[in-house]
Amino acid sequence: MSYTEEELHNISKLLLSVDDANVELAFVLMENEGAAKALITELFAIYKLGQREHSIKARKLLMGCVEDSPGLLHILNRKSYLDGAS
Repeated sequence: MSYTEEELHNISKLLLSVDDANVELAFVLMENEGAAKALITELFAIYKLGQREHSIKARKLLMGCVEDSPGLLHILNRKSYLDGAS
């Protein structure tokens, strides 16, 4: 199953929501393989800034994109975070 641009936009809004229930719903919707690749930027932000539980889920989805995105694994393994923490 693939998502339309509008559906991906809606999932993106759920992912970036401050409401944990919305973020969790987005992760459920993203069980479709193609969604992670389309929302890689949002997932990366969640991985680097999100709560531990969300960060772990985002990393798992991002790891599925490593083959198609050279250099992603190296970036994921960096210890720096977007909020300046290390």
